[in-house]
Amino acid sequence: MCVVTCVFFFIYFAFFLSLFLLFAYLFFVPVILFASCVHVSAAMRRGVKRAARAGNDGAPVTRRRLRDRAEEEAEEKRRRLQQEAAAGDLALKSEEEEWEDTTDDEQEEEVVEEDGSVDEGLDETMEEEIIDEDEDEDEDYAEFQREADAVTKGFRRITFDDSALQRQLNEEGDDGEEAVPTVWRSDQAEEGPQQLVYSNKAYDSFFQLRTEYPSLSFDVLRDRDTANHSKYPLSLTLVCGSQADELSKNQLYVLRIQNICRTKHDGDSDSDSDGSYIGDEGDSEDGVDEDEGEEVNNGEPIVQHRTISHYGTANRLRCAHHNTNLVAVWSDAGHVQVFDLENDVNMLCDYANWAKKQLKNPVQKKPSALVFCTPSKAHRTEGYGLDWSPVAQGVFASGDCGGNLFVWQPSDDGRWRAAASNTSDTQTPSIEEIQWSPTQADVLITTRVGGVVEVWDTRDMRKSKIHWQADPTDINVADWNKARQASHLLVTGADSGAVAVWDLRKATAATPIQRLPWHRGSITSVEFSLHNESVLLVTGDDGQCTLWDLSLERDPSEEKEVIGELFGRPDLTGVPDQLMFQHQGLEHPKEAHWHAQIPGMVITTDYSGLHLFRPMNWRSLMK
Repeated sequence: MCVVTCVFFFIYFAFFLSLFLLFAYLFFVPVILFASCVHVSAAMRRGVKRAARAGNDGAPVTRRRLRDRAEEEAEEKRRRLQQEAAAGDLALKSEEEEWEDTTDDEQEEEVVEEDGSVDEGLDETMEEEIIDEDEDEDEDYAEFQREADAVTKGFRRITFDDSALQRQLNEEGDDGEEAVPTVWRSDQAEEGPQQLVYSNKAYDSFFQLRTEYPSLSFDVLRDRDTANHSKYPLSLTLVCGSQADELSKNQLYVLRIQNICRTKHDGDSDSDSDGSYIGDEGDSEDGVDEDEGEEVNNGEPIVQHRTISHYGTANRLRCAHHNTNLVAVWSDAGHVQVFDLENDVNMLCDYANWAKKQLKNPVQKKPSALVFCTPSKAHRTEGYGLDWSPVAQGVFASGDCGGNLFVWQPSDDGRWRAAASNTSDTQTPSIEEIQWSPTQADVLITTRVGGVVEVWDTRDMRKSKIHWQADPTDINVADWNKARQASHLLVTGADSGAVAVWDLRKATAATPIQRLPWHRGSITSVEFSLHNESVLLVTGDDGQCTLWDLSLERDPSEEKEVIGELFGRPDLTGVPDQLMFQHQGLEHPKEAHWHAQIPGMVITTDYSGLHLFRPMNWRSLMK
């Protein structure tokens, strides 16, 4: 009986406990849900109030910018750019575009930060990143923009009119009088014998040097003294390659030319008197820029040289920018070789110390100048495209007549390896010229037979990033402006005689910003001056080397004061205002270079040898 009573009591207790729990569940759950809704509603109202204070009537969003989130976005952006580059869709960006992108990113980050900096209800434990605007960088970018635009807008349209000269020639022919000597123009050369008279008054300094064999290419070695040299007597060092009648007879010539003095002007006529000097103001024949002392070698230059064996004609020769003793040479035997000229240069430039070292090590074997040769599996034919990078030390690129392009990087063993290439089993247009960007380590341009200019990103060499048709004929030569404010300018020279200046920021438009319609032969060399970004030299197969100032605007009063008796001559009125100097008498000129350390000094090579000259108006060119 007791057991039955306990079981009945336990069942009764369990029944009432179940009813209590059910009642509690049905009552408290709605209360909790209602309280949660009230809390969320209050939070939403606070968010709306904060949005209203910030001037935003949109959806209430708690705008917080965490450091890890910013890093994720930056990583995602870098990954997206890498994917675009791998797909070949990344176009070349000039310095202006890169800086624009940087500025835009900073502006976007600034807006996000402003949004997240006014939330009063943020949790104090949350970390917030503050980004300050870099005002100095913006000012540098704006200054660069102004300088670049000023250089481009400063170029003047080049035009000339030959009508005055033609009238003079017609009048002389009608009158039967003896013709007055005029400035010779290759495009207006008449049939029959002509006598060309050289006027040394046009030169501040002029020297001709003949070599055993003609030279197709040369380069200037930078002196150890990095200062500009403008005081006479001058000295310089060159390296040039030969074009012998047999491959085995070719050599590299290392030339040391010293005692280059000011040219002595003729005084055989009244017009050559001291009062008729037509040089720059402040310059004169009195030798104000010459060292005092006795005249050496009767005022004639002193030439010393060293020779290095080289198999094959040197099609193209270029010195490295960071170490000019390293010289790369394109041979018509089908390979590129790199030579170290340090021993030869030391002997020519500092013989005393060089001799002491030889005496200390008398049995030491002469070091070989050849340090590298491209493997046979790389280039399978000769070529002309060759250039060292001015940004990446020891890196150079070479292109051959088969259209193959290689980028070579130095390795730890003192040699070079092919770091990137663009090759094809089928014949593609020959690469005639290569020019590295003066500011970007991964960008270079090539010009090809057929008149196409290509811009390459060496990180992805599957195809060029930008290309355009610059001329219907072959583009033989090109030069990239080295000045920072003009690093967007490229000049090209074509077989047709056309010389064009391009703004690489607008290269896809295929319209040059300047043309030089002067030369009547194939253009063989173009180069911007390192001392004035608007000055360039041009050589053509018409026997001329011309110097241009593209920013010059004619001032008749100043012109009359400078050239005196020559002012108003009919044979000079048809000359373009921007043509500053015309060096003639060259026989199939192949290359010309400015000297980086001697302002106004120009060196040319032709079939007969080398011409070294400094025009009488060189100071005006360097302004």
